[in-house]
Amino acid sequence: MERDEHLVHRLEAFCDIVVGFSLAELTFGLLIPGHAIALVTNLNWLIFYLVTFAIVALMWWSHYRLFRIIFYPDTLNILLNYAWLASVGLLVFFMQVTARATTSLDSLVATDLYFSTLAINFVLNSVMLMHSYRKRGGILDEPGRARVVRVTVATLLSALMLAVGVLWVSATTPTTAIYLPLAIFVGFGGSGALVAFWNRLRNRRKRAATEETR
Repeated sequence: MERDEHLVHRLEAFCDIVVGFSLAELTFGLLIPGHAIALVTNLNWLIFYLVTFAIVALMWWSHYRLFRIIFYPDTLNILLNYAWLASVGLLVFFMQVTARATTSLDSLVATDLYFSTLAINFVLNSVMLMHSYRKRGGILDEPGRARVVRVTVATLLSALMLAVGVLWVSATTPTTAIYLPLAIFVGFGGSGALVAFWNRLRNRRKRAATEETR
């Protein structure tokens, strides 16, 4: 057990380095324009930068909680974790490609790759959560188990809606639908709150049913 905890700490430190480097690369990869006025007249670079920075920061927070609460360091989860880190690096790369796209087709393809990578990252995180829960769910109390289930469902819902958005954009005019996946992500990024609301309603019904039987 002590050896497993040491491995988890080492993996967590490695993940922090990769995520930190990805955030640094996010800044280093910004293109310096020939004239400063271009930074004001075209704010696409700022939108993609801030959105990607926020997403990677949220990824790190979710990943930190996974490792702190329930991560199970077997071969499957270690491989999934490496794939998760690779998706973080690719997300930053596709942000740079999207921000520098010069045609509608280039922008469409780059945006699809960006949001597809984000959906894959969500799925990988969910699978690590589910696998760890199956292995170590017994160490959690009831609120802890409910929180893990809520986060897993929310993450999978977000991944599903991102995938739907990408497919929708691919079949729609790029100029009018290119930011649809972002809108869907924002709308369903609060799926965790929806799941929490559903749990509160369910618990309220249980309490009501218990009081009626008394």
